[in-house]
Amino acid sequence: MLVVALAGCAGASPASTPTAHVASTAPSPSSAASPTPSPTPMDEFDASVEPVAPPELDGPPSKEAAGEVAEYFMALIPYIAATGDLSRWDAMSGELCKYCANIRSEVREIHLADRSSVGGELEFIETLTWDHRPDQYAVLLRYLEHPSWTVDHDGTVVEEFPGRQYFEADMLVIWRDGAWTIDAVTPRSLGTAL
Repeated sequence: MLVVALAGCAGASPASTPTAHVASTAPSPSSAASPTPSPTPMDEFDASVEPVAPPELDGPPSKEAAGEVAEYFMALIPYIAATGDLSRWDAMSGELCKYCANIRSEVREIHLADRSSVGGELEFIETLTWDHRPDQYAVLLRYLEHPSWTVDHDGTVVEEFPGRQYFEADMLVIWRDGAWTIDAVTPRSLGTAL
């Protein structure tokens, strides 16, 4: 799967109480062990199907909407790796978002080699959102990345990412000129899931 650790969201201090969206498998803040949600069978997830855009993508801006938009943006990663369709990714990527640019470059490299990605579903565990500035939101996503494979044009596996990995990502999500933009993403690995 495409994992790029870059700087972003520097100085995005939360200014107020966060809005939280927690999946039923969310870890408690005091738990020492990683959460272990039920695995999703890989045959139920088709990375070549574009994720459904949430209604919040059309606005208006709010903490809740920013959290939904952040999840949707990250959920595009398996889709763009599978299909090479970067239209929505490019439309939402901020000019200064290095993570966005690096993911775009990795996807282009995969598809120029006549390869694609299979699997890699992102399962969101917890989403916390803070007001940053007017129409700007700091979002913290915690998610599980399921196994994925890079395959060539005839379906032969050329690279395998078999384990499930926990990640969190700090994101800066901005409502600008009537549309959402992702200005920064900083992912961090939280370890391997059992």
